[in-house]
Amino acid sequence: MRLVYVLLAMTSLVIVGGLGGCATPASVNLMGNKNSSSIGTPAVGSKFSKLTKGMSKKKVVSRIGEAKHCAGKQEFIDNTLFITLECIYKNEGTLVYDGNPDSNKLISIKVNADAD
Repeated sequence: MRLVYVLLAMTSLVIVGGLGGCATPASVNLMGNKNSSSIGTPAVGSKFSKLTKGMSKKKVVSRIGEAKHCAGKQEFIDNTLFITLECIYKNEGTLVYDGNPDSNKLISIKVNADAD
């Protein structure tokens, strides 16, 4: 998983560097969007009810298992590039981690019982 973060960060730098005269971000933030918030309330007894923001990805996986799918995400907010990792759990929703491969902290819980 660490390789995914490294490749994502390198790709971001290549893309940003290749923009030339276009507007480029003032910085790259691997800690996730500070505005990230949780959406919905996990059902009692669900996998997501066992989690709290700030947990490491390793601890999350030990509590509820691996996600069905994880993907890196990049977004520009106020001229800063935010890099995060989003993991989808079937019938639960999406967990969002900061983009720092050293910490992998859970920054958002998005409950969606219809998640595939």
